[in-house]
Amino acid sequence: MPLYISSTSPHPALNQIKKDYGKQATFVSITFDEAREVQKTLKRFPLDFIHLVGAKKFLDEIGQAIYPKTIILDASGKVSYINESFDPAEAATMRAEIDKVLN
Repeated sequence: MPLYISSTSPHPALNQIKKDYGKQATFVSITFDEAREVQKTLKRFPLDFIHLVGAKKFLDEIGQAIYPKTIILDASGKVSYINESFDPAEAATMRAEIDKVLN
C-alpha cells in the first residue's frame, strides 16, 4: 500500500515532489472549499493531486481545521509528519520524511 500525503497548500513545488515519487506515494488535497472555489484556485495554482472538496465535516471530525497543512501517513494510516504550512525551503525536510516512511 502506498504512502499518503495530504496537503491543502497549493504550491507548485509540491507538484515536483509528487512527480519525483511517482507511484510510491499518493498525494491528496483535502479542503473545506466547494468544487467551484477549488477550480478557481487550481487555475491560478495547478496542483496535480487528487482533490477532496467540500470536506468540512470530515476535517472537523479529524480535528484538522487550520490551513494550510501537510500531513504524511504511512501505509497503515499512521500519521508520521505534520507541518502547519508548506514553504519551498521545507521541501528537503518533506522529502526526508517521505523517504523515512518509504524505507
